[in-house]
Amino acid sequence: MSRDHNSADIWSESAARTGFDSVSELLVDGGDARISLTNGVNQYGRSAFPRAEVAEFGSATASTISEGAYAACQALYGRLKDDLANRPDETVYRDELERIRSRLRAYFHIEAMDAGIVIGASGTDIHLVAAVVLRTICARPLTVLGVARQETGSGIPDALAARRFALAQAVDRNRATVAFDDVLYEAFSARAPDGAPIGEDIIERGLEAAIVQARSQGRAILLVVTDVSKTGLIAPSLETVWRLRRRWGSWLHILVDACQARISAKTLQAYIRNGCWVAVTGSKFLTGPAFCGALFLPSSVAGAAASIRLPRPLGLHVSRAEWPQTWRNGSQLPLRANLGLLMRWEAALYEADAFSPLDLAGDDSSIRRFATAILQRLQADPLLEPVPVTPLARPGLSHQNSWDTVQTIFPFWMRRKGGDQLLSFPEVERIYRQITAIRGSLPSIEIGQPVACGVARGAPLGALRLCFSARLAARAAGSGRRDENTARGLAVLDRVGQIVEAGTV
Repeated sequence: MSRDHNSADIWSESAARTGFDSVSELLVDGGDARISLTNGVNQYGRSAFPRAEVAEFGSATASTISEGAYAACQALYGRLKDDLANRPDETVYRDELERIRSRLRAYFHIEAMDAGIVIGASGTDIHLVAAVVLRTICARPLTVLGVARQETGSGIPDALAARRFALAQAVDRNRATVAFDDVLYEAFSARAPDGAPIGEDIIERGLEAAIVQARSQGRAILLVVTDVSKTGLIAPSLETVWRLRRRWGSWLHILVDACQARISAKTLQAYIRNGCWVAVTGSKFLTGPAFCGALFLPSSVAGAAASIRLPRPLGLHVSRAEWPQTWRNGSQLPLRANLGLLMRWEAALYEADAFSPLDLAGDDSSIRRFATAILQRLQADPLLEPVPVTPLARPGLSHQNSWDTVQTIFPFWMRRKGGDQLLSFPEVERIYRQITAIRGSLPSIEIGQPVACGVARGAPLGALRLCFSARLAARAAGSGRRDENTARGLAVLDRVGQIVEAGTV
């Protein structure tokens, strides 16, 4: 890979298209094929315009934009049209992203913390940025230790191995891959073959052995903490993480994959104070449209990250405006405006602003009432079985009454009527399609996509996921009907049970 790019001129470009006819067109621009619309929905089955009467429990995957968020995007759209008529696209984009950064700092209450924020088109992109930046800072081969693919985004392992993926190809298919031949991703399993969480002592011994081997080879080490995973786990546990850090010190770098954004402001602050890098997205718990990410870098590494020579192909994944504006090496990145990314963060932060002031610390909060009712139902239903989820413990970070210690992703298996056999992954996929099919004037259902979770009789098992979100919490508070979410969530489980009982899979 060549790093000889002293002139930024060869990178200069503007990919912004200012002639969009609608907000919906912008919301699906600047990503890859996964958010392109076919028959009005993207590959996640979500729309780029509000839909009435939707049971919105799919935030672990993606959500349809709300009416309020769409209105906020319309206001931004009108402002952009005027601004772009008088100023260069990239300048407008830079200023608007600075506004997005300010709102992210306000949501997480980190205005006084010297944290750099890289904006990225997706959670996958910002993981790749983290791996490439750390590899460049360390100037030595890098081993990345992270959870197996079943518990994280499908493209995350490849991104953390500094490999290019679909979004980069959408920018330019002809440019070189962002890759270091000496970046390795080593996965550990968080669940046993039966789907139960693996004991932390087993995980810790495996991570310790991997660190010893990487250290003996003179490799830098990045440990990825997934908080929260696809099935609601923190993996590895923070007790394990802190013990490993005490033993290995500066050899061990920590990236927190919080792309579900199911963490409180105090938790994110504590991660940054502990020197952790943190990746978030606005498209899961916050229910913004898919494809908007951010990477928070603590002050302990910001200085180094701001001064390194950036590998040229990094510009496939981040542009000059998306890089922190106070970092002088941003001039090495291309001029490119992704107005779709800007619009998607606008929608996500509308939901964040509605959620932020809520008091969810009490034992009788809507989030806790929802969790209690859903778990009780799953445990009592003979056709549904909850996938076990370990408590969300964050020693030294979250207070025990913090909302982010409450389970908000509820994975569950299904079993055949009159038998003990759990449904296979292909069968669960068919149930998912039946549940989420749009049926004329009937309310549609959004639920988390199937995930592979366990093995039985040599075949992978599938689990669906019912999810609570910031949007649901804000709506419950605004309407005064705090149990409405619970009633609708139980109705979704009723529908799942009816399909399973009918035996049509």
